[in-house]
Amino acid sequence: MSFLDAERGLNEEIRKVQQNRADLEDSMMEILRNLEKRQIELERAHQDLERLLAEQRNNTTSLRGDVQNLTQQQQETEAEIQRCRNEIQRIEAACKVCIQETGLCEQRRSHLSSEYDMLMRKERLRIEYMEQTQALNKQAVKLPLPHFSVH
Repeated sequence: MSFLDAERGLNEEIRKVQQNRADLEDSMMEILRNLEKRQIELERAHQDLERLLAEQRNNTTSLRGDVQNLTQQQQETEAEIQRCRNEIQRIEAACKVCIQETGLCEQRRSHLSSEYDMLMRKERLRIEYMEQTQALNKQAVKLPLPHFSVH
């Protein structure tokens, strides 16, 4: 009975892990889409900043302060792009870990199921043995006892 409870508990845990995995995958996919959109926006912003920087370099020396500001904005944008790339890598690694954990849970459930099946076979054999023993005992009781006469 405890193996059935354990199996039910494991099945419930597996279902929860699979649901959590699905939820994590959905949320990771949404984050990835958002990060990819943000990366595209940032790359466009980066390209725009590059264009503006080129125009500013062609301007007079009185605009050097503006050029420095745009250079700083470009560096911040590149740093944010790198942060987005790092975040994407972290999310992909977390997804791989989740997939591995699900595989381990499935293996454990399979091992427990096999162990349960072996115990059930053992119990069936024990019951069959007990039934055969009882049948033999009944037959032995029905046999007449030999009468020995004392002379």
